[in-house]
Amino acid sequence: MKKDKYYTIVLIPDETENPRTFRLNRKLLRTFIILSLLLVTAIAASIALILPRALKYNDLVEKNIKLTRDRFRVLGMIDDYARIRQRDIAIRKYLGLSLNLESPLGFIESGEDTSYRKIDSLMALPLRDIDPADMPRFANVNFIENVPTTPPIEGVVTAGFARSTIFKEDQHVGIDIATRVGDLVVAAAEGIVVFSNWTYRSGNRILLYHGNDYFSVYGHNSRNLVKVHDRVHRGDPIALGGDTGISRGPHLHFEIWKDGIPIDPRELIPIYREKDISID
Repeated sequence: MKKDKYYTIVLIPDETENPRTFRLNRKLLRTFIILSLLLVTAIAASIALILPRALKYNDLVEKNIKLTRDRFRVLGMIDDYARIRQRDIAIRKYLGLSLNLESPLGFIESGEDTSYRKIDSLMALPLRDIDPADMPRFANVNFIENVPTTPPIEGVVTAGFARSTIFKEDQHVGIDIATRVGDLVVAAAEGIVVFSNWTYRSGNRILLYHGNDYFSVYGHNSRNLVKVHDRVHRGDPIALGGDTGISRGPHLHFEIWKDGIPIDPRELIPIYREKDISID
């Protein structure tokens, strides 16, 4: 019978301790090394096969989360649009208007005398408390007077326009203009006051309807100087600048809407582009 061979390992410590000797069976050691190599190879192969699938799974999970988030944002935008349309319809009903798609003016009073069709659309919208006999005095109003292009207040733009998208969650459908409490806020164009009251977010807030589906909004006023149904001209004082509502300092929050869609006021009022220190 062939005698087993051994490896002798001698450990010599640095100190004065006696050396230690270990005897290892050559066959057992060789078997252990082979099994260890096979185990390491199996682990490496498993990692090579599983890791790409795990990474792909994580990528699919992230994409699914993003698609779900985008879907909710799209649904939110659809809801926002529906609310805008409902608010638009409510305002028109409040003013006693009816829609006439064939009219070049867009909206006219039901049963209105067509001799006034040359008047701008806003001027063709008498309120219920305005005598129709007074309509001729509005006949000299020019259409351009109803486009909100006048700066409502002097100051620098500290927060720009930012509409929410699937790539950008922040939404600020207007601009913020730094002001001092008590500074005059004027109408950006000729129009009718359809809202003048306090709101939780914007404090004292004013909404003007300018005709041709133009609206303008003025928020955080310290005091509103006009009331619902008032007719204002371009540059007329309508409020005093302030810091009411949710605000970090005195400023005017100013919005312009066209056809139920918010637009950047800097597009219509170039001076605010020149005095813009915001970071969009």
